[in-house]
Amino acid sequence: MFDITNLSLAPFSFYSKDQLEKVFSLDVSFFPLPWGKEAWSSCSDNGNLLSLLLLDQEISGFILYCLLPDLTAHLLKILVLPELRGQNYAEKLFKESLEKLRELKARSIYLEVAQGNTRACRFYDKNHFQKLHLKKGYYSNGENAWSMALELLPF
Repeated sequence: MFDITNLSLAPFSFYSKDQLEKVFSLDVSFFPLPWGKEAWSSCSDNGNLLSLLLLDQEISGFILYCLLPDLTAHLLKILVLPELRGQNYAEKLFKESLEKLRELKARSIYLEVAQGNTRACRFYDKNHFQKLHLKKGYYSNGENAWSMALELLPF
């Protein structure tokens, strides 16, 4: 059994350089279209919020949002190590972030997800996201993306 610790959704300045390097490394290792160093570097300046999933003190996943001035949260990335998928860690990470977003008075969350990423689409469906429309050729590899949204109700 793992000792689970979730760090609260926080600005990039909350995290150490080593923690941010590990997040970048996870992105490069496990996302089909990872961000480059420049994209990650710009995260610290753009109102982005990050939460880490720590299992036995090791970073095993993360969730990244950009909270916009209109209090809409853009879910940019969510990742759990492949060997830990299907064990509800993404769910726990997501639910914790929802609590923090509500504290910050966020009104809604939107995201884009690859049309072919059926596992992620099921996850968002299960968490009550609504499909808004299909963005043709959204990703750099030409893949389509669903634009999805979740309205956040007050407590």
